[in-house]
Amino acid sequence: MGQLKTVVASQAERIKQLEQQIEEMDRELCASREAHDLLEFQVLEKEEDSKCLVGVLYILLCFLK
Repeated sequence: MGQLKTVVASQAERIKQLEQQIEEMDRELCASREAHDLLEFQVLEKEEDSKCLVGVLYILLCFLK
């Protein structure tokens, strides 16, 4: 009976460790998603900036001709 209690206690501790690991992985995933979203937004901003710059350069080239 004592051995069974030891096994149960060991398994309970392992479950607790796994739950903590899941919580940490969830936090990391959330942070990763936030970083991804920020990078995606920055890429979209740069694309818009590039389009505006191309437009300005085109206007300047037309003006200089």
